[in-house]
Amino acid sequence: MNETIIDIISEIIKVDSAEIAQDPSSFGLGETDGWDSLVHLEIMTALEEEYDIELSIEDMEATDTAEKILRYFET
Repeated sequence: MNETIIDIISEIIKVDSAEIAQDPSSFGLGETDGWDSLVHLEIMTALEEEYDIELSIEDMEATDTAEKILRYFET
């Protein structure tokens, strides 16, 4: 699952997936060039579609880095 999540983020923010996998805490909303609120919504929507789930606004706000997204989907 982690690889799929990283691939989705990578494709949307246009950063090599290996870089994200190496240090997911370094990639996030407002921390990464190109990851703004609209891009964050695009990532969340892509994850909802991939895993056929519906995330709450609170969950979307709480998962604002690649690391937090990975942790969220581990549960």
